Amino acid sequence: MIFKMAGELSNEGEKLALQKVFIDTTTYVMLLSPATGAFTISDTSTLSAAAAYEVPSNTGYVRKAVTWAVPSVVSGAGTISNSAQIDFGSWLVDQGANKISQIAIVDAASGTSGKILAWFTLAAGSELQPVAGQPVRIPASGLTISID
Repeated sequence: MIFKMAGELSNEGEKLALQKVFIDTTTYVMLLSPATGAFTISDTSTLSAAAAYEVPSNTGYVRKAVTWAVPSVVSGAGTISNSAQIDFGSWLVDQGANKISQIAIVDAASGTSGKILAWFTLAAGSELQPVAGQPVRIPASGLTISID
């Protein structure tokens, strides 16, 4: 007799998975500013594809490392959030026409080699279009990832 079953992670398994992926590995925030409809990040997106839409470096932008809080269980789901503000500094030049509309958590400080570990899409109307001198920051607990 052969058994085939689908399983689920326990709450402790969810916390351990989040620990391994986000705390035991250095992760970075990657800001994306594709033209409307040009690129939508998804579960199957690659870092090399997303990097084509990364915010231009002439703005002063570089990927920033994330400090994560210890994973916990919130409403039955393993959850992790950034524990400190992520500061990209003030923009050197205007962002331009393409707004920052997507965020990726990646395992590479720069370049196109590596993996996208998680992603976020900013709600319509909340995209960012910084101008020269404007600081860009993600507050503590501004990035939250859950597994259930």
